[in-house]
Parts: sequence; structure tokens; C-alpha cells
Amino acid sequence: MAQTKVNGDRAGQAKPTKMNAVRQALKKLGKDAKAVDIQKFVKDTFGLAMTVSHVYNCLSELRKQAKKKRLAKSQEKKEAASVPAPPAAQHRQPTGKGGISLKDMAVAKGLLERVGPDRLRALIDVLAQ
Repeated sequence: MAQTKVNGDRAGQAKPTKMNAVRQALKKLGKDAKAVDIQKFVKDTFGLAMTVSHVYNCLSELRKQAKKKRLAKSQEKKEAASVPAPPAAQHRQPTGKGGISLKDMAVAKGLLERVGPDRLRALIDVLAQ
């Protein structure tokens, strides 16, 4: 979007667009600068004639562009934050009574059905060492 126009009296130098001139004026004068001050800066620095209403329109457009950038960044952050992390391995805490919970028994039964009693016993022996 940064278009430049060639100015006849400044050979070899590019003349900024009015939007870029307003952008540079904001950088120099600060974001709280009044439209009349921006108009004077653009006229004195770049030789571009702008009405105050045109300056307001440029400021409005610059605000819209900045808002779109902020929204896009926040969307990226939300999408990055919404990606679930892989579940960490759950470590079971002992019950304190030395007992086995019903959930533990269900897991053991499912394992018994999947691998069979001999392989489960071998697995328990390996884990017990």
C-alpha cells in the first residue's frame, strides 16, 4: 500500500502519499497531535495540501488498520493458546490405606482381558523387580 509519486522539483526523490505523510507526522508529533498541526506539518515538510477533514479521514483509516492488526495478533495468540497440550502421564498417589480403588481394578481387568493371564503375570513380575 506504500505508493510513492515522483515530485517534479525534487529530482530523484520520491514524494510520499498523503497517507504516508500523515503517518510520518503522527510519528513526529505524537499520537495526540491535533489535525491542524498534522495539516501544517504535512504542508511544511512534504508540500502536500490537505484539508482538515482529509487529515481526519486519514487518521480514521490508520486507526482501522491498527485495529485490524491488533485483532489479527490476538486471534493468533488465541489459536496458539487453544491448541491442547498433550496429556501428561498421570501419576497415582497412594490411597494411604494400602487399598486398591475400583478404578484400579477396572484398569487391571481390562489389561487382563487384552493380554491374558500369563502375559499379565509376566508383566507384573518385570515391574516388581
